[in-house]
Amino acid sequence: MKDLIKRAQKYPSIPQKILNTIGIIKITQNRERLIPNIRQLVDYLILNGDYEAALKQLEVLKKMIEDHHSLEAYYHKNRGIIFRKQGLFEKSLKEFETALSLYQELKDKSGKADIIGEMGLIHIIKGEYIRALELVEKSRDLYKKKKEKVGMGIASANMALIYELQGEISKALNYYFDALKLLEKEGHPVISGKVLSNLSAIYFEKGDIFKALSYLDEAVKIHELLDDDLGKKLAAIRVSSHQKMNNLIV
Repeated sequence: MKDLIKRAQKYPSIPQKILNTIGIIKITQNRERLIPNIRQLVDYLILNGDYEAALKQLEVLKKMIEDHHSLEAYYHKNRGIIFRKQGLFEKSLKEFETALSLYQELKDKSGKADIIGEMGLIHIIKGEYIRALELVEKSRDLYKKKKEKVGMGIASANMALIYELQGEISKALNYYFDALKLLEKEGHPVISGKVLSNLSAIYFEKGDIFKALSYLDEAVKIHELLDDDLGKKLAAIRVSSHQKMNNLIV
């Protein structure tokens, strides 16, 4: 948990550091140094829901693609993610299919796992849980072969969500705990915070208020440091829940 908190503390300061670095690199016209910094900025913008700004930065990257197939795959993958988050599923799948084809050409198993997992998320949103589970399990297997614990953790969290939505709570809990174990070890605060909030919701539903509040408190700590909208919502829920608990105790 301490590692997650440390990493979460760094998130709000990321964009200004990247923008400062990009400004310096643009002066030197060093394309090889510019690409990873723009990619980092794109990732941050998507994470914070600034999709139009992320799409603009992707178009900047597109001009640098030339024969750079891994960059081309990244371009299509992230357009797919943005369209998915905007609810444009057909456009999203088209981008993912292009990215998947490029990752297959590159023999990039990690990239392939990312895309298959992203496709699984679309099927989760559409309520097509059997297909979603097939894809997410496949992505987890690919991550496992590469020994990529963050990827495995994210896939486990998505499998947990599928089981939770289907009402298979014991399976959901097993996969959420598996996800936490993997993600805490690697220090991935964003997904860990979401897993903790989902665990809190399950225990509230089960009537185990003390355990629910424990997970909720941990989730709030992470998301408040990330300074995202989920943190504000969780903080409001925490205040309300603690007040209800105090009333019960009194």
